[in-house]
Amino acid sequence: MGGTGVASSDYLSAAFVNPALVTRYSHLEDDDWGLLLPTFGIFVADPDEVLDDLDSFEESFDAIEDAWNGGSTPTQGQLDTLAANLNALSGKALQLQAFGGAVLAIPSNDLGLALVIRGNVDAAGMMLVDGADVTAIEGALSGTSLPTLNSEAIMLAAGVSEVGLAIGTTFDIDGNNLAVGITPKMQRVEVFNYAVSLEDAGDLDDDYDDEIYRNDDTALNFDLGAHMQFGDSFSAGLAVRDVLEQDILTPSTAGRTYTYTLSPVVTAGFAYQEGFLTLATDIDITKRDGFSNTDGMQFVRLGAEAGWTWGQLRAGYRTDLEDTADDMFTAGIGLSPFGVFHLDLAGAMGADSYGALLALSFTF
Repeated sequence: MGGTGVASSDYLSAAFVNPALVTRYSHLEDDDWGLLLPTFGIFVADPDEVLDDLDSFEESFDAIEDAWNGGSTPTQGQLDTLAANLNALSGKALQLQAFGGAVLAIPSNDLGLALVIRGNVDAAGMMLVDGADVTAIEGALSGTSLPTLNSEAIMLAAGVSEVGLAIGTTFDIDGNNLAVGITPKMQRVEVFNYAVSLEDAGDLDDDYDDEIYRNDDTALNFDLGAHMQFGDSFSAGLAVRDVLEQDILTPSTAGRTYTYTLSPVVTAGFAYQEGFLTLATDIDITKRDGFSNTDGMQFVRLGAEAGWTWGQLRAGYRTDLEDTADDMFTAGIGLSPFGVFHLDLAGAMGADSYGALLALSFTF
């Protein structure tokens, strides 16, 4: 559903998006408890077409190397093409996000509880092109080999793992149901900063997992949420994730350091649910910062579901107000035989971005 959920999640997935919704429990469902294990998703984005540019660079590089190794001389045109292919990589990035988690929930209109374990990874591979390399390649015709390149591939990653307890309760406000929730959690953030020569980017050194490229920090944090039901069909929600901001500095690699900011993200959600139909929208009020060399992300999401007892069809759309991430369309299906076993599958696609999600849950 495009990643919506602040106003539309059920009690089992609520701990990921809005702890107030652990109170979303219908006595008609007669659930005593639920288990979500596992949920997993991955998104890969190549908005700058880095992979295509790397292929072009590698082909040009190999052709020139083959010429010199074979005893011949490459043409000036080949050298100019290689220089242009290298320059085309400057400042471009390949992005990857992945997450996984598990939830054990006991729903209740009065006091809902959910133990939640979650981990996510935000990673990027970037190209730092040295302008002197471009000039040296263009002037290499008089030599017998290509110059040693100083340009580098940089890999940045942040991993956030947390264990928390979502707690929610409800109040009656002039006949409307108001739910509030909090998730206190222990949170560990690990950052990674690694650089390798562009010539060796396809053959990473064995030391890439050395501790000198990593920093980590562990701290307490919490999420907040609220949800108001208006009549039988309309509802609104507000969630604040990671209320306590954290700044983690990466190790210095090749003289470069970056800061990863885990900032509070405020999201408002609205939902309409009538019969088998659910419509939802989530809007990020604040930006997700991430690494200091990126512009961050701020999403608007739209989603729809047609749900029946044994199956669900879903579709959605996500756009980034900061234009850092591609717009993406999503589609998914859910299977829930006997109302006990639930299998959810989803896919996402943008111009140069792809994603997939799987969730397996049980309700008793």
